[in-house]
Amino acid sequence: MRDRVITLTDGRQVTLADYGPEGAPAAFYFHGTPTSRLDPLLFEGDIDASGTRIVAVDRPGFGGSSAQPGRVLTDWANDVAEVADRLDIDTFAVMGLSSGGSYAIMCAAVLSERVSGIGAVASLADPTWPPMIERRSDEERAVLASDDEDAVIKFEADRFGADASLFPVGSNGLGAPDVEIFSDDGHGPELRRSVAESFRQGIAGFAVDGLVRSRPWAFEPGGITAPCEILHGEQDVVVQMAHAERLHELIPTSSLTRLPNHGHLSIIAELPQLAARLTR
Repeated sequence: MRDRVITLTDGRQVTLADYGPEGAPAAFYFHGTPTSRLDPLLFEGDIDASGTRIVAVDRPGFGGSSAQPGRVLTDWANDVAEVADRLDIDTFAVMGLSSGGSYAIMCAAVLSERVSGIGAVASLADPTWPPMIERRSDEERAVLASDDEDAVIKFEADRFGADASLFPVGSNGLGAPDVEIFSDDGHGPELRRSVAESFRQGIAGFAVDGLVRSRPWAFEPGGITAPCEILHGEQDVVVQMAHAERLHELIPTSSLTRLPNHGHLSIIAELPQLAARLTR
């Protein structure tokens, strides 16, 4: 892994982890909430063996990436394009885990001339889909509806602490494959490290990311032309399979693969081969 910091033209800094051989076909990876650019460390050896490059980028407020007050989902496409330019990457695939799936889908729509393939892994569906709204509490819906970043940050700080010290990190409430990965002496510490890195700046990045993803999509997933693989674990108890089925309906170029032995986090093991397929 090559850990890097890039200063964007607007002065913000972006932290990224660059895996696999430089010069190889590249896939950008967008982490979940709350994980970080360190997710692929769990299976770095498999990335090297695949001969594929994975560039994992921390979103604003996560890891060492600068906050971006007032940002909207499509702003991320500008950051990705600039990072790709700095790394001399012309075309690339995009992959997103869980909440990161929305960012990958958006990039495929907005950066269609540069995105060669898309992977939506254990991903959430579009924010205005009724089951997406219903999975939130009444209090959470109300604070998100305010569209006020300060109010959302306060709401999450009251729940988990301003430094995120009260956020539950572990296998409680997860399916058997995720319990196993947390218990593994090798993968468990790496996964905890990725979560801890996401909160390096406290709870604000996590909170604002939730607000950004709650707004209606300002792009049309039906217009995506790049091939899309949707992967979802049948033992995922965090994001139900119905979300994958919804995305499959929305994205005309998509295929849906149900993985019986995976949960919500164990599916990270599929990233190296997914990246290889998307960049082939």
